[in-house]
Amino acid sequence: MVPSSFKISLASSFGVGSLTCSSFIGFIGTCSMISANQLNVTGILGISKMTFTISGITSPLSQPSDYTIVTSFDSGNNIIDQSSTDIKFAIACVLPCKTCTTNTSSCLSCYNNTNISQYNIYFPTNNSCLLSCPTGYYEDIPTLTCFVCSSTCLTCSFSINNCTSCNQSSSYLALYITNYNGACLSACPTLFYLSNSTTPPQCVSCVSPCLSCTGLTSCLSCASGYYYYSQTCTSNCPVNLTIPNNATKNCDACNTQCATCSGTINNCITCSSTAALYNGQCVSQCPSPLVINNGVCANCDTSCKTCSLIYINCTACYTNSSLPYLSLTNTSLGSCLASCSFTYYGDLTNGACFKCSTLPLNCDNCSSASTCYDCNSGYIFYNSQCLNYTPIGYYNNSGMATLCNSSCGTCVNLANNCTSCISLSLSYNRCIANCPSGTVSVNLICTACTYQGYYCFECYNIPTNCTSCYRNITPPVYLIGGSCLSSCPNYTYADTGSASCLPCVSPC
Repeated sequence: MVPSSFKISLASSFGVGSLTCSSFIGFIGTCSMISANQLNVTGILGISKMTFTISGITSPLSQPSDYTIVTSFDSGNNIIDQSSTDIKFAIACVLPCKTCTTNTSSCLSCYNNTNISQYNIYFPTNNSCLLSCPTGYYEDIPTLTCFVCSSTCLTCSFSINNCTSCNQSSSYLALYITNYNGACLSACPTLFYLSNSTTPPQCVSCVSPCLSCTGLTSCLSCASGYYYYSQTCTSNCPVNLTIPNNATKNCDACNTQCATCSGTINNCITCSSTAALYNGQCVSQCPSPLVINNGVCANCDTSCKTCSLIYINCTACYTNSSLPYLSLTNTSLGSCLASCSFTYYGDLTNGACFKCSTLPLNCDNCSSASTCYDCNSGYIFYNSQCLNYTPIGYYNNSGMATLCNSSCGTCVNLANNCTSCISLSLSYNRCIANCPSGTVSVNLICTACTYQGYYCFECYNIPTNCTSCYRNITPPVYLIGGSCLSSCPNYTYADTGSASCLPCVSPC
């Protein structure tokens, strides 16, 4: 039985460029495309053969569950193709690869359909598909492939030599863009300078009339018709301060000794503050004894005996004047003073102020080479001198030698805290005329009376010459011959009333 028609349908999961009948044998009828994935064949007679071609097929994003089927519209036994009911496709490469090597993750090409993969730029360096090319590579738009930039570029676009930034650690760090093309140079060309304020750093045009520059307005050389002066280009050099140099196209400054000049740099009109006009010339040093004063050679200031370079810079003073001392505190400018400043002393012999600390006085503040105002730490001030000991008759009162009480020979900490006496006797750190009972003056010190330790109550001249003895002690003691005894000797008897040994009455 001959079918009147049939359809060829491809599964919807496949993308197809075209599906067409390509050759016929014993075929009468039509073959037409119904849709992108379907053909309709009609009018087949007898034993017929036909071939159809599928082109531009795109694999699906994942292995499909459907497959391509050729369906006959006739219920007879005519079989168009034994294998037509199980045409299936499998994905061989791992996304985002479109094609790959034997390693399914190593791409040889990428999908240009973003519905399949957004990673559609091919990077052959490591066989991968990327969203964008890495630093040092550019994207070739027609092929969607990354190619390496020129070795002078840090980044580039559209072509190998169109640099968009430069490697700042290389010798080609200046990005120079002309006609929308960038190049990395070792230095910017004439009329340009390398600006680090731009991103990326690139060559920026100098402002006219600069011919070369280091910044927007920092000129190094000038265009024709201009003179270079202080990093600028000017049509007229500053009058009296510079002279136009037509050979170098510079504004040459006046000689350093000139404040102003005319005609040539050495033809001074006025002199600088460090120079003086002398016989029509500016000199840095006037002939002796003249010195610089307001731009002319003049005498020293009236306070100076001698001076140097300028009139108020004294080098010596009149020692018989009211300003006899030369100040040495400022090495660049000397002054004559009526008196020296703190920590200095005046020396009329040399007519100068000298530092107190250079003297062996142990003081940093003095009035002369031998007289201190106060002392350094650890020393005692006494009669305008600084001592490392306390003088006799004085005590150390917070670094000041203070006089002891008039009766004290020596004292400590306080004026009346005596440690020795001049003519009186010392008793408990006081100087008294008469020693208290029970003591006697020995070498101007009240010394306790004593006989065998404690028996002697009062004594005379010496501690052991008792004049009375302690009473109401056990055993009792009795006075005899300047001694206190517990028993009286022969020919005497113990008298308890007088606590002394009295002689027996004859003939006892």
